Amino acid sequence: SISGLAPTLGGVHKNGGPSLCRRRRGGYRKPQGAAVFGRCSGRGRRRRWQQSRRRFAPAGQPLWCRRGPFRWQLRHRRLHQRSDRAMGVGCEGDCANHRVTAWALGAKEGRVVAGGSRGPDLCQLSSPNGVAVGRDGSVFVADIENDRVVRWAPGAPKGELVAGGRGAGEDPSQLDGPCGVATTRSGDVVISERGSQVKNYRISRWAAGSACGTSVAGAHGHGGGLEQLDMPWGVVESPDGGFFVVDSGNHRVVFWGPDVQEGVVVAGGNGRGTRLDQLKSPCGIALA
Repeated sequence: SISGLAPTLGGVHKNGGPSLCRRRRGGYRKPQGAAVFGRCSGRGRRRRWQQSRRRFAPAGQPLWCRRGPFRWQLRHRRLHQRSDRAMGVGCEGDCANHRVTAWALGAKEGRVVAGGSRGPDLCQLSSPNGVAVGRDGSVFVADIENDRVVRWAPGAPKGELVAGGRGAGEDPSQLDGPCGVATTRSGDVVISERGSQVKNYRISRWAAGSACGTSVAGAHGHGGGLEQLDMPWGVVESPDGGFFVVDSGNHRVVFWGPDVQEGVVVAGGNGRGTRLDQLKSPCGIALA
């Protein structure tokens, strides 16, 4: 079973850093916890950036390597993983096989929990990317080439449309290349868009049963400004209701608080590179 997985990971493929604080009425308010994220090029190392006063600083050691136990039998390099260490179960978006599989710790093979063939039907997926697991064990899948997010209940033969599915577009009812997906504590679904057709490059929040999403980050065209995103990927909710967003094209992680018009860089943002104050096409993120 994959029920009970904590819904805190966002999409499964510094010393001297900028301020983590942002001005709010009554003073500064800082997000809680530490961010853990990975990159999709090079050796795929993951780093932990721990909160230290007003900045995130690297602890210095890799936390997880992309060549690890869930990597060896999947065809696509960009692996998007949801896992629960206590249960020893992982859920992976197997992009090139157009399916999502669940793997028990130590298992020799996984089992398909969503998709399995390529296509637009609700029993199919087309290049799935980000994966999130709800508290009831349902799997939310960013079905990137179908411009939608679908929910697969445990054991269901097909998915249920929860966002998009109306073709690529900039309307609040549409998505363009959804890639990252996460669930919030209130049960909403949060989606990152990095499609090349419209280039929405935004993070939208979809309430259960809603036909439209609400932008919570980006949506100001693609670029390097703090009000912009460039090919966003992983996303995860912070304890105060904001969102950490992996801004892959800008090689940084940004924090967007509730009801703000721009983000704050919390990791990277110093160009693409291998230095410890840099990131290189980061993808996934989680809160530790």
